[in-house]
Amino acid sequence: MSSHSSKLQQCDDPLDRAEHTQYRSTVGKLRWLIAIRYGIFYAAKELPRNLTAPTQFDLAKLKHLLRYLRGTRSLVTVLRPQIQFALGSSLDINAFTDSDWAGCQKTRTSTSGTVIQILGCTVVALSRTQQTLALSSGEAELYAIGTSILESLHRRNFVLETGFAKTCPILVHTDSSAAKSMATRFGTTRRTRHIDLRFLYLQHLVKSGTIRIVKIPGDQKYFRCTYEIRHCRHSSKTLRKAGTCICP
Repeated sequence: MSSHSSKLQQCDDPLDRAEHTQYRSTVGKLRWLIAIRYGIFYAAKELPRNLTAPTQFDLAKLKHLLRYLRGTRSLVTVLRPQIQFALGSSLDINAFTDSDWAGCQKTRTSTSGTVIQILGCTVVALSRTQQTLALSSGEAELYAIGTSILESLHRRNFVLETGFAKTCPILVHTDSSAAKSMATRFGTTRRTRHIDLRFLYLQHLVKSGTIRIVKIPGDQKYFRCTYEIRHCRHSSKTLRKAGTCICP
């Protein structure tokens, strides 16, 4: 970390009334922008965490994001299906998920990153702070899988209710063997008994065949894209995998 960044982090002076009002207004507007700019999801998620009492360091982070947006105004989100589909046939929903265990240095909470694709086209990309403190990396990955499945089930119900597809299986891709084992093994063990019961319903979905969890290497292109959405670190190559490209 540079000396300039260290000095900013130590600057915890609160904003005055005018700066506070402007900060709240700008952060609120950014929440509307994440629907078409997946790459800023992590930053737009982190900025409201100190919305009641922002400091000069929070303001510096907001300005940094605004400078990034000004320099990338040509980036747009494009919905471009890559797979041919026949009406009434089976339609797969692919969800790629990842997490950073205890990534927040203050609260030690983890962040879930998810990319959901239909017909090879990214329809959802999100970064979300986990509400439960994970005691292991496998547990953090399990919570990320739960978030991904919730979002996938919402899209699955929409597809089935509209009659667009006859069946709509969900394939969840994770790079964690531990999380995959906890989600597919029915019941709990001595080490997983503390895990929130609202995440163990995943086992019933796996058993019923509604979802299938697939283990793939973490260095694949979509996991790199999930990582960047989770941490707001961007490259043109991986952002294109999330459906973001330069407007001609």
